Amino acid sequence: MEVAPNAQRTIRVGVRAIENAACETAFRLSATEIPKRGDDAAPVRLRTRVLIPVFVTQGRDCEAELKWTLANGRLSLRNHGNGHEKLRELVVITEAEEFPLPLKHLGYFLPGAAQHFDLPDG
Repeated sequence: MEVAPNAQRTIRVGVRAIENAACETAFRLSATEIPKRGDDAAPVRLRTRVLIPVFVTQGRDCEAELKWTLANGRLSLRNHGNGHEKLRELVVITEAEEFPLPLKHLGYFLPGAAQHFDLPDG
């Protein structure tokens, strides 16, 4: 499919019934812009990709249940629920300082997912 510059295109995406699905099923919708070859006026051509998370529920209430554990200087976060949770920022605050922790996968915690963080000494 091709979309002209400054034009718009509507795309409809559907999901058929998912057999044996949990409360929530996660997908990623991928859109990629591929620059045309032969444009000698542009010294650099960029390829742009957008990944859009899509969550489909099975008509039930889906909730994340985040649980934290701390052991031996390692903080662990696990989602024990049946729905996803989106974290935009995760910051540890102590009496002496505060520091951000890096979030993988755009901060989405899917059901059953876990992430571990090694905390700095002190």
